[in-house]
Parts: sequence; structure tokens; C-alpha cells
Amino acid sequence: MAASSALQKCAPYALSLLRIVVALLFIEHGTAKLFAFPLTNHPGPAVLSLLWVQGLLEVFGGFLMLIGLATRPVAFLLSGDMAVAYFIAHFPHSFFPLRNGGDAAILFCFVFLYFFFAGGGPLRLDAPRRRGRNGRSGVGSGPMTGAPRASARSPRAALTPCASSRSGHGSMRRHSPVGWHAPAARPPAGHSTWRPIGSTCPATCPPRASTPSP
Repeated sequence: MAASSALQKCAPYALSLLRIVVALLFIEHGTAKLFAFPLTNHPGPAVLSLLWVQGLLEVFGGFLMLIGLATRPVAFLLSGDMAVAYFIAHFPHSFFPLRNGGDAAILFCFVFLYFFFAGGGPLRLDAPRRRGRNGRSGVGSGPMTGAPRASARSPRAALTPCASSRSGHGSMRRHSPVGWHAPAARPPAGHSTWRPIGSTCPATCPPRASTPSP
């Protein structure tokens, strides 16, 4: 169970690592088409030709995937691009990808399609940043959604004078979610106790009659 939990925590970072490696390999195909690097004997294509446009897509699209900027729309575009490239440049030569040399195009197509649905992982440029307590982005925030932590302080309950039918002695009490706390102040003259607003005591309470001493 512990190993499975640890693997699940590392899964998003493995997704980011996969995105980075795939992007580097994809950029390499583009530089080979445009700049004959690392294939020195590969002639450069003519400007505005179909191979030249494909090289631009591989270089710039791969760079956006590498840094993780607009990951999902770029991945969707590159997935469709690889599907079109396979049926134009590879499939006419043979039905089998190993013979027509289109196995890399198929892999790129479905890996980019997976990135479109799964995203690029947390290690990307457009990843949402969490908010801290002071409202600034960074570590030390509350939940993963980026919502600020709620304050632990509870608002003070308003008090109103009321005559108690059971206590029989003058006091002032204040109600809070954690219990009753007696403040240092005394109730006004003619009133015996204090109650929170919203109790069953009437709004105006008559003063308690004084008991004559024997």
C-alpha cells in the first residue's frame, strides 16, 4: 500500500518527464529537416515547402511542449499533424509501419493525443500556482485548489440584556462557538443577565424586582 501510494504521488511528475523527453525527440526531427542537424548529410528543404512547414511545426511545437506552454492545444495540433504525416509520407510505401518507417510518427501521434487528455503534468510553464495566506502565489497555501486558508478566529456574538428566570443573579456572559466566556464588564443597572441575540428571551426585558430584606 505504501509503495502504491508513493507511486501515485510521483505519477504527475513522471508525466512531466515523459512530456520533456518526447518534446526533445520531436525537436530533433525538426532541426534535422531545417538545419541538417544532427544529420549533416540531410539537405535543407525549400522555404515554404511542405517539408519546411513540417520542420517549423516540429521545432516550435516541440519547444512549446518542452516548456509546457499551451500544452493541450499544442498537443492536439501535433497529434493531428503526425497522423497526416503518416498517411502522406509513410503509408503509401507499405501497410506495415516497420517497413514504411512510420512507427515514430504513430508513436508521436498517440503520445501527443494522450497529452491532450492528460495534460503536461505539474512541471510546466502554464501550471496554476497556489495562493498563500497573504494572497501571493507560492508555497504555504491551503488546499491544492489554491483557496486561502480560513481564519481560526470566530466572530464575537452580539449581546443584549435580558432577565434570567433561573439564574437569579446578575451576570454578563458572552457566547462563542467554543463555549461561554464571562467578560470583566458588569451588566447595566436594572438588568440581571446578558443573552446572545436570537434566543427566546423577548427583545425588551423588565428589570428584576428587588427582594426586600427581612
